[in-house]
Amino acid sequence: MSWKKLLSLNPIEFVDQQLVICKGELPKGLRGSLYRNTVSTKKRRNGFPGHLFDGDGVILKIEFKEDRAIATYKFVQNEGYVNEQQRDEYIYAGLGRTYTGNFFTKIFNSFSFKNPANTSVLPLKSGELLALWEGGLPTNLNKSDLATIGLTNANSLQNADTFSAHPKIDPKSGMIYNVGLTHGMNQMVNVYEMNQNGQIIRRNSAQVNGRRFMLHDFILAGNYLIAIMYSQFVTDFHKILLGRKSLGQDVLDDDSQGIQVFVFDRSKNLQLIANRINYFKFNVWHYSNGYVDENGNVVAQAITYPNYELYNSFFVENLLKNGLIDSKSSYDRLIINPLTGEILHKQQILNDYLEFPIVHDDDVGSKQNFTYAIIQEKKDDWFNGIIRIDEDNPQNSQRRFYQQEQYLTEALFVQDKNKQKGEGWLIFVIFDGTVDKSFVEIVDALSFQSVCLLQLPQLIAPSFHGRFEYSQ
Repeated sequence: MSWKKLLSLNPIEFVDQQLVICKGELPKGLRGSLYRNTVSTKKRRNGFPGHLFDGDGVILKIEFKEDRAIATYKFVQNEGYVNEQQRDEYIYAGLGRTYTGNFFTKIFNSFSFKNPANTSVLPLKSGELLALWEGGLPTNLNKSDLATIGLTNANSLQNADTFSAHPKIDPKSGMIYNVGLTHGMNQMVNVYEMNQNGQIIRRNSAQVNGRRFMLHDFILAGNYLIAIMYSQFVTDFHKILLGRKSLGQDVLDDDSQGIQVFVFDRSKNLQLIANRINYFKFNVWHYSNGYVDENGNVVAQAITYPNYELYNSFFVENLLKNGLIDSKSSYDRLIINPLTGEILHKQQILNDYLEFPIVHDDDVGSKQNFTYAIIQEKKDDWFNGIIRIDEDNPQNSQRRFYQQEQYLTEALFVQDKNKQKGEGWLIFVIFDGTVDKSFVEIVDALSFQSVCLLQLPQLIAPSFHGRFEYSQ
């Protein structure tokens, strides 16, 4: 399990480095920039950040030109990162740590969280890149050189608002949609409509039942935006306030509270049209897509888990010591009545260890033929393969596994603009533990054959999500 080496990696920045082609050649039609948000959990004087989700964001940009690929790798230099870098210690509270200091300091700063901007990215037409983390505001970067500009309110966000790491782009209008939470005495779920320059032009809110923990992803299907809040609750809230527990140490499943489904209608000024508690037992980190079927119901595909225990595996010291726990995912189809918010049915499509599902950009919000994801061959290891899920005939889904000690990030689908829809490439970062090097691989999306393998100048930290932006 050589992937553990990346957890204590001290990422080394680099700028405008031409990548060495180790195998194959760059595709003729590949033009644009790949952005990935990676997570540094390097060890400082007082240990690790505690939880993988607390690590500092480091952005990888790879620009694909006619005959070369140029890479830049830079930390997101938010205020929290700069302060901790200067002291070489983790200071702020997070999912895996309490605030550094004595008892009174911890009480006073029990909710002084650092915004690590470490989960995803969103390129904007304005020339800026948003580094995203669902616990707070987006961070603005300069898209060309990845210089940090600072936190942004995107025209209407307040300090207590959050902005999820999974914005969806409507392929017809180009409008960007996202969700987030507002924390406080009355916790609210928010939906946002944003233009291509990153300005929120419409938003709406609804009150959450109880105090639920996190909103990571949502469903865009036709005119509907569906936010589903699962039953993770903070229990010993007073211990967090007293600095005796980190936030992540206090999250438990509570199935008696049910799953709360919110449905907003884009065609009705983001009006809330349904708000319902459903008593199902499952959790979702990621939806691949959603669409409205012939009966008017929303069909959504999701990676589901039977409970929330996978989250607890991501405490860094536990990962280093024990590795990932055996939490089997399932690729499922959810049927939701958008007029009532009722989950009508949950059907298993595939029973594999898979994650990070993505679809063709043009399929967002409508029915797709294929979904791509990365897949895990061994239950106690990291992801080492790719899968193309045939949505109509799942038994015909195509898989490709890599050699032992070769681990993959989320695969991004890139359309070949000179060919028909679906003809293009999957691009992902590979850590090869047999040689302790990081590579970028470009794979033909239809045949799964390798087209080009490029070596990166330094090891790249683990990552969750990225995006590809086509050249104009």
